[in-house]
Amino acid sequence: MSDANEPLLREEGFAFCGAITASLSHEITNVFATINELSGLLDDFFHASEQGHPLDVKRLMSTTQRIASQVERGQRYVKRLNRFAHTVDGRESAVPVNEHVEAMAVMCRRFGTLRRVELQTSLPDASPTIAGCPFDLQHIVFRCIDVVLAASHEGDVLRIAVETEKGDARLVFSNDSALESVEKLKPRLDFLSVLLTSHHCTVESTLEAGQPVRLSVSLPRSLSGEGDHHG
Repeated sequence: MSDANEPLLREEGFAFCGAITASLSHEITNVFATINELSGLLDDFFHASEQGHPLDVKRLMSTTQRIASQVERGQRYVKRLNRFAHTVDGRESAVPVNEHVEAMAVMCRRFGTLRRVELQTSLPDASPTIAGCPFDLQHIVFRCIDVVLAASHEGDVLRIAVETEKGDARLVFSNDSALESVEKLKPRLDFLSVLLTSHHCTVESTLEAGQPVRLSVSLPRSLSGEGDHHG
C-alpha cells in the first residue's frame, strides 16, 4: 500500500463501517418500532377485556406471532452486525469468497431498495477461497456495488456474480441500464481504483455512456500481496 494512500483508505474504511452500521441499526430500529406498535395493540386487547369485551383469541395469537417474527428478524440483523464487526479480526486468514459476497449483498439490499433496484447474487456451488482479511474483501464488494448502484435506474437488477477459473476468483457486477454519464461516477471510480490497487486486484470494466455498466474484478490469491496473484 502506498503511504500516500493510507489516510484515504483509512478514512474510506471508516466511512464503509459507518454506512453498514447505520443501515443495520436503522433496520433494527424499525424492528423495535414494529414491536412497540404490536405491544400497544396487545394493551388495547387487554384494556378492552377489562371493560367486559371478550378477548379475540385469533387476533391475540396473530399479534403474538407477529411479535415473535419481529424478534427473529431483529436477531438476524444483530447477528449480521456482529459478524460484520468480526470481519476485522485477524489480518490474514482463509476467506471463503461466496460467504462474504453474499453477506455484503444482503447488507446492501437496503441501499438498493431506497433506489428501487434489486440486488441478485449468482454464486458457484464450491466457493473459492483467498487469503486475507474478510473486512477488505467486503469493502471491495461494497465499493463495487456502490459504483454500479449509482449508475442504475429505478426497476434495475444489479447482478453480483462470483466466477472461478483454474481456482482463481473473479467478481462481476453489472446492471442493464444505459450509463448516462461516466463523469458522475468519477469520484467513486477514483477511490475504487485506489482500493483495488492496494489489494493487488485487477479490474476490467465497461464504462461507456449509453452502455450498461460492468465491473469484473479479479482477486489475487492473497489480498495482502503475499503468494501468487492473478495475471
